[in-house]
Amino acid sequence: MKPFLIFEDCRNLFVLFLQKSTLRKGSMLGSSGFRSFVRACKIIQIIEGATNADLDLLYITICQKSDQSSQKALSFLSFYRLLVTLATKKYPNDKIYEALKEILLTYAFANYSASSAK
Repeated sequence: MKPFLIFEDCRNLFVLFLQKSTLRKGSMLGSSGFRSFVRACKIIQIIEGATNADLDLLYITICQKSDQSSQKALSFLSFYRLLVTLATKKYPNDKIYEALKEILLTYAFANYSASSAK
């Protein structure tokens, strides 16, 4: 995977879960879409010892740091930042590109494909 393709994969993942979000304000991923993403892709497994509350806190933190800090939802760039944050926590010694590729292949796509097939 090349860096551009990883960015496109992140965008496609965002759009997929945007469709599951109950928030209907354009292109922002609300908390329900985020929770669907966490469950379907088994994101909780990325950070050893993490709880759902930890991921909720990460979601809130990323929302607050976004350019649209008044929103309680994630734009695509905020979602991308969240993926990069998770990737660098899971693989701190890898380059960001490599860490993000591993997160997408090992967790996001592998687990979502398995859960959507059921």
